[in-house]
Amino acid sequence: MNQRWRQIALWILPIGVALLLVWQLVGSGALNNLRSSSASSSGSTTVAPRNAAVARMSYGRFLDYVAAGRVTAVDIYDGGRNAV
Repeated sequence: MNQRWRQIALWILPIGVALLLVWQLVGSGALNNLRSSSASSSGSTTVAPRNAAVARMSYGRFLDYVAAGRVTAVDIYDGGRNAV
């Protein structure tokens, strides 16, 4: 391989990896999460958004939550996945 093309390839590879990394961070909203967490005070607690599933649970525990009145809404997704 020509020395010039080898040099170009060695520069394009890390630049391409860096661009893909930035694209993934921007697309997933990770930069906004980092920005908002650094702007908040250090003593605050993290609260899940309303109607967001925070963990998997068994059907029996789900029924206990329904009986206790802790379930406000259930979203049913394709593939049989539920969010409480």
